[in-house]
Amino acid sequence: MNKNLICRISILLLGFSVCMLCFNPIPSAQGQEQDADLKKRLKVLEQKVQKQEELINELNQRIQEHEKVINNQAKWLNKHKEDINNHTDSI
Repeated sequence: MNKNLICRISILLLGFSVCMLCFNPIPSAQGQEQDADLKKRLKVLEQKVQKQEELINELNQRIQEHEKVINNQAKWLNKHKEDINNHTDSI
């Protein structure tokens, strides 16, 4: 009886393997070429994304520098505005 069960399981596994080959065939040369092409395109896109990220970081640094300059100019203007107000008050 155990031999009969082992045979049935073996036949089921063999049938399952055949079905898997039918639905998931071994990649053809054309499929491998497509995969290689897609990998190349992905690599190019990843490089473009990296360049864009570097540009964004550079722009953020420039924005921070400009914000510092603007803040310094605002402080300078406020100081001179106070000086002018103090001067006109004394007149």
